[in-house]
Amino acid sequence: METLDNPSSLQKQPYLGDSINIATRSVHAKLNKSILAYLPLALPPQTHNPSLYVSGLLHIAPVYLAFESLWQDLLDSHEQTQPSAEDDEHPPNPERVHSILRALHLPGLMRAESLLSDIRALTGWTDAVVDHEINAVSQTGPLADFLTHIHHTINNHPPTLIAYAWILYMALFSGGRFIRATLESAGPAFWHAAGWW
Repeated sequence: METLDNPSSLQKQPYLGDSINIATRSVHAKLNKSILAYLPLALPPQTHNPSLYVSGLLHIAPVYLAFESLWQDLLDSHEQTQPSAEDDEHPPNPERVHSILRALHLPGLMRAESLLSDIRALTGWTDAVVDHEINAVSQTGPLADFLTHIHHTINNHPPTLIAYAWILYMALFSGGRFIRATLESAGPAFWHAAGWW
């Protein structure tokens, strides 16, 4: 039986990142195509203020907030309640999973606070208003369904966090330079447009 507790069996398996890439390839291709199609619509000359971009941030931030807060909650709750010896007998070993999740949890990778900071900077909203707007958006449509899915999946199978981390952070690394260059091309006047909110 192949488990996290049997490293020799893992050598026969493809790299986890490759497996995740293969499993998500078609969805990733659709998402990438959508980003390339829609990002220009949130920038000049299609629009004269960053309201559409902020709307996008309001829909992306809850995904990172959910995923990263669940990750931190799992790490914190593990510190408070150590599993019993019985729990260690059921694969995957909770201690091994926790060790991996702890090692992968790099504060510099976390994006939720940066997204909230960007929303505050672009809108001038207080923390309370940002929280209210995020909460309102999080309870609507497909985003609410996706957030429910994230909570359900991670609570029922914590190792799924590894796949979420790979997908969400690698997406930023892969497309980050292009997106940043595209956003910077709008110029400072666009990003500092006053009174649009």
